[in-house]
Amino acid sequence: MPEDRVFHANVLEVVSGDTIRLKRSDSGEVITAKLSGIDCSKTDEMPAAIIWYIDAGRKKSLNSELLEAGLGRWSVPCDMADVRLGDAENEAKKFRRGLWAEPGLAPPPGFGTVDR
Repeated sequence: MPEDRVFHANVLEVVSGDTIRLKRSDSGEVITAKLSGIDCSKTDEMPAAIIWYIDAGRKKSLNSELLEAGLGRWSVPCDMADVRLGDAENEAKKFRRGLWAEPGLAPPPGFGTVDR
């Protein structure tokens, strides 16, 4: 991701499973962003984002964490999709977490997964 698109922000609101409202630390601008590469619910068109946060000194992706927990599906194609998101979804399927607890759950048309 280009450095000019990276910024620090505070989360103001979780709109849905994959959509959050942020307030930029540098400008105070409020932004609504859909997490890139995942689908947790239906949302209107908005900028896609990969949200990084620090947990116990480690940089983590909120997008991956949601998929690993089985709280969303990896959306393919996505211009910012990361193949590691597919790995996170496959882990949730393997351990039958969240959405994948029920056998035979199929993603809706337009979404897919990568089995490797």
